[in-house]
Amino acid sequence: MEEKQKKKISESLKGHIVSAETRNKISLKMTGRKLSKSHKEKVVERIRERSSLKGYRDKLSKSMKGITPKNIDYLMKTGEKTRFEKGQSPWNKGLKNHLSKESRKKISLAGMGRKQSEETKIKRGIYIGRPISEEHKKTLSKLMKERRKGIIVPKFDTSIEVKIQNLLKQLGIEFITHQYMKDIKYSYQCDIFIPVQKGISQKTIIECDGDYWHGNPERIDLIKAKQSIKIQRCLDFERTAQLEEAGFRVIRLWGSEIKPMEINDLRRRL
Repeated sequence: MEEKQKKKISESLKGHIVSAETRNKISLKMTGRKLSKSHKEKVVERIRERSSLKGYRDKLSKSMKGITPKNIDYLMKTGEKTRFEKGQSPWNKGLKNHLSKESRKKISLAGMGRKQSEETKIKRGIYIGRPISEEHKKTLSKLMKERRKGIIVPKFDTSIEVKIQNLLKQLGIEFITHQYMKDIKYSYQCDIFIPVQKGISQKTIIECDGDYWHGNPERIDLIKAKQSIKIQRCLDFERTAQLEEAGFRVIRLWGSEIKPMEINDLRRRL
């Protein structure tokens, strides 16, 4: 195939999304197939070309930010020492110096001068099966808590949250969404925080609770409800009590209450 033709095919496939089914078919077809030395060299050359492109590494780094590898996440949740199942062996078990001298030198040079955070050091220790002390567990928990403060959960506002936000705008009330409430035991990001201002004499928090996930007793049978819903209900009670103790006014609104709500209904609640 000519280079011109290859380029034409490549351009026509740009942005084309391959389905999971097709990827599986390709994977199965390639199983057991050995690549020639020249083909391997071409693949390595293309990877090198791509990684040398301006902004490629930054783009890759940004896309991976905040993502914990599945195997590390699994070890942290289960507390197990290794990610391998019983009877399963790593591919490099028993191998010594399986990397060439040149490869080891490249890895060494790439890591020179690079500083690792305390969190990364602990995670790497877990990954290679190193025992983790109680002190390290506390440090990791603290570091992850700090990181979570800046993450907005959920990434998109729900329809009931958006409706309350729009009604507050119509009333001319200033508010902050997803404010991190750190002054209570069960710290979290509230739905809407209203600071003291004209017409609002006390710091106020509005929670827009979905009927199902927060367990509205008028809509679902709490006895038959999932364990996660019962836990969420308990958390809601605890957080409300802790916030009120800390000097906040808490208004909890059910989704079924918000949907037909008019501007005067919200004004009365405030």
